[in-house]
Formats: sequence, structure tokens, C-alpha cells
Amino acid sequence: MHLILCANALVTSEVSSATSAKPLKSKNARVVILPRLTTTFAYFLGYLLGDGCTSISGHPTVSISCHSIDEDDLARRVIVPLITRLFGIRPSLFKKRNQNAYCISFGSKQVVTYLTDVVGFPLGQFPKVVPRLISSSRMRIKVAFVRGLFDADGSIILSKKTYQNPVYPSIELKSVDRNILQWVMGVLKEQGFRVSQGRSAESWVLRVNGSDMFVRWMRKIGSGNLKHISKYQVWQKYGYCPPNTNVPQRLDLLRTSPNSGKTNINSSVAVGLCRGSSACPGWGPWREN
Repeated sequence: MHLILCANALVTSEVSSATSAKPLKSKNARVVILPRLTTTFAYFLGYLLGDGCTSISGHPTVSISCHSIDEDDLARRVIVPLITRLFGIRPSLFKKRNQNAYCISFGSKQVVTYLTDVVGFPLGQFPKVVPRLISSSRMRIKVAFVRGLFDADGSIILSKKTYQNPVYPSIELKSVDRNILQWVMGVLKEQGFRVSQGRSAESWVLRVNGSDMFVRWMRKIGSGNLKHISKYQVWQKYGYCPPNTNVPQRLDLLRTSPNSGKTNINSSVAVGLCRGSSACPGWGPWREN
């Protein structure tokens, strides 16, 4: 393995055992980036903790799962480019047989070793924990990590309460490991959120309730997941979000005027939603390095 120290990352040339003594000229050599801790990397680590894993048995692999309907945009336009940007590796993406799920994966001993030994990310079936590099970092790194975890494992629940339509928002994060949610709760409280924690039949549940907290979440924590952003945008536009809708259906609602039933924004705006706009400045997997 050859090491090149750069301003932003440690770069290695990863070579198969069959290559010659000149790895950088071999067709089997590839450059692997080991990124420094930024909000971009923190978002990736949060998502990986929620919906991914690392494995060392056989061929060392990093893998992530996404829903193939509601998270098609996330998989293709966020996670895959993010992995390439961070590690210099183009991951594979395939749909799982007979499931509405994608698997995004790539193999790299250097990356897996870096994640587990340097970052402190849990390996394989080990109990999930917040990586030590994240837990000891500054607040904006922690917020980006929570954003990634929310995009992977979070839900936006809109309920009727005493209203005619489902207008009352709650954000939920679930985990079988209570310590992870307690850590997240500490981060959120420092950011001014009202947070509660409870227990369901299968896991612990963290909740952030109310319209003011919903808006605060999307502005301060943000999201890179169209599943969340579209629900937020429909709620903002109509005052509620119809239950049991998927992302394509919510995009249709965003293209339609609430009063006339006519299209009032074009498809590119609907798909883009609030990306980069003042309506939701917290959008995106990262906002700065």
C-alpha cells in the first residue's frame, strides 16, 4: 500500500496481490481516499450506522440499504456520489431480488480498517455505537451525523390528533441501542429541541413533536432524503400531508395548485424541491466541510 498525504485526506493506492512492483501503473491498482472528518463524512457515518454495516470476513465490504421507491433519489443522487467523493470509489448499486430495496456496496480493506480502527465505527454484528471520532467532535460535525442517522432511520409522522386532517408532526428515531438515542437527545437539546424518549415493542424511540419543532428540525438539522423533504414540503404547502403516500405521489401534489388542481410548478422544481432555497436551508447531506 502506498500512502500520499494530502491537505484534505490520506490517499492510498490499493493493489491486488497479483500486481507487479509498480502498483500505480497497474490496471489493478486504484487510489483510495481516507477522508478527514468533515460534515460530509459525518453525514455518511450517520447514514451508515442507521442503514449500513462494515464486514471483514471474506472480502472487506461497506454496504448500505435504501428503499428502491421512496429512496431512489437518495441512492442515486446522494449516497453513490457521496461515496465516490469521500473515498474515490464508485460503489455498486443493485436491486435486491423480490424486494423494494437497493443495496449499495464496495469492497476495500483500507476503508474498512480505517473506519473501524481510526474512526471507531462498529464492525459487523458488533453492538452499534456512535463512533468515537464523532462523539468527541465539535457540534456541527455531530449535527451532520444526526442528519445522516435521521435520513437512514428516521420517520416523519403526521397525525390527526383533534384535527380533521393529519396535520400534527412528529419526528421519530428508533434504535435497539438506548445509548445511541440518549447521545442524539443530548445533541438535540443543545440545539434547542424539546425531545422525549420512550419504548416500543421492538426498540427505543426518540420523538420530537410539534409544528415549531418540525420547522426547526428541517432548518437546523436538515435532510438529504427526498422521502423526508417531500413530506415536509407537502405539509408546508397544504397544511397537512395525506397518509400512505409515497415520494412520487407527493411530488405530484407539489406540482399541483392546492386550490385549482392545476400544475403550478414544473417537474424539475418539484423534484428539486427546496434544494438550496430559503424555504429549507437545512436541506442536503452536508452544508459545509
